[in-house]
Amino acid sequence: MSLSLPFDTRAFDKDSPNPNQVKYPVRALQEAVINALVHRDYESDQPTRITVFSDRIEIVSPGSLPRTIDREKFKLGQASPYWRNQSLAYFFNKLQLAQAEGQGIPTILRLMKEEGCPSPTFGIEEERVSCTLPAHPRHALMRELNEIENKIIIGNHAAALQSLQNLLSADPYNYRALELFCEINTVLSTPKRVYDFIVLNRIEEQSLSSSTLLILSETLMQIKDEGSVAELAKQLNLRALNDRMEESEIKRAVINLRKMKQDDKALDVIKNVFDRTPALQNNSALRELAAKSRMELSKKCMETGRDKTRPRNIKARAWELCREYLDDAEKDIKVALDYVTSELDRDYILRDLEFLRHLQQISKKPEQPLGVRFSRERQATRQPSHRGGKKIK
Repeated sequence: MSLSLPFDTRAFDKDSPNPNQVKYPVRALQEAVINALVHRDYESDQPTRITVFSDRIEIVSPGSLPRTIDREKFKLGQASPYWRNQSLAYFFNKLQLAQAEGQGIPTILRLMKEEGCPSPTFGIEEERVSCTLPAHPRHALMRELNEIENKIIIGNHAAALQSLQNLLSADPYNYRALELFCEINTVLSTPKRVYDFIVLNRIEEQSLSSSTLLILSETLMQIKDEGSVAELAKQLNLRALNDRMEESEIKRAVINLRKMKQDDKALDVIKNVFDRTPALQNNSALRELAAKSRMELSKKCMETGRDKTRPRNIKARAWELCREYLDDAEKDIKVALDYVTSELDRDYILRDLEFLRHLQQISKKPEQPLGVRFSRERQATRQPSHRGGKKIK
């Protein structure tokens, strides 16, 4: 479900019927509007105002900032989470229109920066809080990127690739050009070209957004049997995880880890996300991914438990750990089913549950034969022998 905004977020070239530039990141605009609605003072009779100018959008929310929030930290997106209207915030969160607590302002700042827009400004007064989003100034560049994207769509790959190489030679950190560069090389089955570009230009990971890092990592993962490439893909993915990501980006990063056979690290990432943002503990997609990772790890434990070369105690512990993973996976799947909203996703989760039952049946602890069980019980209750010693009177 998406919020329908009452204005267009694109700029138009009058000489062309096609939009040539996104004036404002749609998600940043959505976050700003929702923040104004959720955090406004509803005891005030003033309306929430959204005013569209040729070069900016101003969003005004009645009511001042709560006293517990530091004004300078608020403007930097570093303030502690605070909901003025808990019920309304919960309602928007359930509709998946609002981020978890404390993510709204950081998301606006990050998306404006990624889109190449000037930084937003925040006004904090006694009776209102305002957010101003400046429009994107680089119309010509965005028009060129839009034309490149059109060339990819119609199959003019050679021209698209040449245009992208020209753009990136002038600005290797143009995030949209980098993402299109990954896209065209994926289409042409030449992902090695992306690796060569990163190495040749000595691209610094910290200068890229988490979204671009994930796309680069996913492109490099298409290259098989090259250790240096695989290591760089892991490095880019882990770097993305160090940034504050949205739910969709977290999901992609976890999926990448699973593709790289790092299910244990995928579980660590999900646990850290849940610890950092408790509201995401009921995220159906993340719970399903956690269950998948646990089931994959349980299969590795089964392999160890069946390995005849391993000591008996190691094999016994492997089967115990296998059952622990499966028990936790079952809990994850139950939560995923409780909070899933799509019937298609529900079907996938039910298939995971069916596979889980199959694994649980395989890993079920065998019952001891009656004779062995009786013998051990008798041995455990047998009185100590006094043979060879003095009889106690």
